[in-house]
Amino acid sequence: MPDDTAIWLKAPVEPPALDEEAFGLVQRVYASPDEGRPCLAAAFRVPGRLAGMYGGRITGAIQIVAVDARSGEVHYREAEPRTGIPLVPRSPEGLMLPSAVSGSFGVDLAGHLDLPPERRRYHVFLWLDEMVSPVAVVETPGADPEVEAGVDTPAASPFTLARVPPRTNARGEAQVRLAAARAEDGIRIEGFAHLPRPVDRDEPAPLVVLGLCDATHRLGGAMEPVRASLEEAITWRFEIGVEHLIPARAEPRRLHVVALAFGVLSPVLSVDLAPR
Repeated sequence: MPDDTAIWLKAPVEPPALDEEAFGLVQRVYASPDEGRPCLAAAFRVPGRLAGMYGGRITGAIQIVAVDARSGEVHYREAEPRTGIPLVPRSPEGLMLPSAVSGSFGVDLAGHLDLPPERRRYHVFLWLDEMVSPVAVVETPGADPEVEAGVDTPAASPFTLARVPPRTNARGEAQVRLAAARAEDGIRIEGFAHLPRPVDRDEPAPLVVLGLCDATHRLGGAMEPVRASLEEAITWRFEIGVEHLIPARAEPRRLHVVALAFGVLSPVLSVDLAPR
């Protein structure tokens, strides 16, 4: 069970500083002094319209997301104790709002997200609508799992996936990018994952595409294993129908989408689902 005491209004370790003029979400990983458990010290500075939308409950709208680096399993939860009060977005029109709202919090990741007790590695990020933090790599302590977590190939994959000639960019960085395209059969999310250099281990890694529902702030998504190359740069191009990213029993008018591959997170793609 998730531990509602595992998140605090202020972490004992200072989060990274945010530029006073910039909006953003930031986090710093540290080990708890008692048991060495992985914790985050996080800070945010967001537009005032979001405070209006969420009635001041910014932390209730921020999702803490941890993706298992081997299996692609996703754990997530809002950045506040469970209140039992639904977070219902409202229009900020007509409200007197500040230009920005800022704050911070600390979290014991394993306790708050109810992570498995075995030793595992996670890619962790914060997500608030169109905003995401940089990815942090977090390793949880514990014994090695009895069965090593790996990437399972879905029985019926919703992805169209193809290896294409490697992309190039001026700084030689790993990249993941998304775009939306409307077709007769619905909206397709198109993207690519580019790794600019060879890797030293030949093993599959999860390509995870996630959708955040604007109305419920629940996540939906899909995973597909992809491989890097031992010899050269590599680029994977993929497509997936947006319906595979919508949480069960949700009817969003707007879906925020990210993709994670090789530990690299895409910028957020916001997709309008209202009929045209």
